[in-house]
Amino acid sequence: RMYNIHPMEGFGLISWMSAFGAFLYILKARQGENLNITNTLGFIGFLSLFCFEYALFINHHLGFNFTWMLSLWLLFFGGSLLLVHTKLLGKNWPFTVYQSAYQNYVLPVLSILTFGLVLRTISINGNDMAEFYIPFLNPLEITSILCLFAIYKRIGNPSHILKGYYTTLISLLGALGFIFLNSILARSLHLYVDVPYRWYTLFNHGAFLAGTSILWTVIALTLILCGSRILHRSMWLTGATLIGVVVLKLFFIDMSNVDMLAKTISFMAVGLLLIGVGYFSPIPPAKK
Repeated sequence: RMYNIHPMEGFGLISWMSAFGAFLYILKARQGENLNITNTLGFIGFLSLFCFEYALFINHHLGFNFTWMLSLWLLFFGGSLLLVHTKLLGKNWPFTVYQSAYQNYVLPVLSILTFGLVLRTISINGNDMAEFYIPFLNPLEITSILCLFAIYKRIGNPSHILKGYYTTLISLLGALGFIFLNSILARSLHLYVDVPYRWYTLFNHGAFLAGTSILWTVIALTLILCGSRILHRSMWLTGATLIGVVVLKLFFIDMSNVDMLAKTISFMAVGLLLIGVGYFSPIPPAKK
């Protein structure tokens, strides 16, 4: 069993309900005071407790495995990030009274934890959901995408502490998204083609090397197209740099590790995409 500890056993339920009541009482009685730490620990703590208990309930009654449990955590953490900004939660007490605490402390901490949960999915090989696995259309990856979107929305509305770090934060999120997309490719090859889900093995397997060349080119093309359309020079240059990495990878890695068919497909796909990029998406002008 995944969970051997039941926090609601014995007098646990009464204790936790009392703690939650005390938490709400403190927030109500001390409105207007600086309760940043109290709000942060309370919100994150009780959200984690709820996730743990719900996952335990599902695991006990339906026998779901770790992948499903992680998907539940992703759903609740990512969903909480989004809901706090909506009328469902964000316009009600205590969020309105302690808006500064949630904006500057609770949500940044929740974003970091959500980031960590998405990062944890990279190591999941997908064997637990092999019977119905469809790339992007499975609980693990749907909830991960939800979390990535929630973090992106959060970065777009930063706390006063993080306002000067937008570029760094969006770069970290982009890197996580890039790794996440590669993990989907690796998981798909593992489940459909029986490629071992070990990164060393994957990077020495022709199918994965050819697949990453095409995937990276598609990502680079997307960045270049978007950068050209919205005149975002940094985005365009990031895509162009990734294209350069793909070209180097094709000549120095794929040439010696990929079979002829996969090599031909990847070279043709990358070549056609490069032609399209050069024609449709010129580099945006530098800001004066």
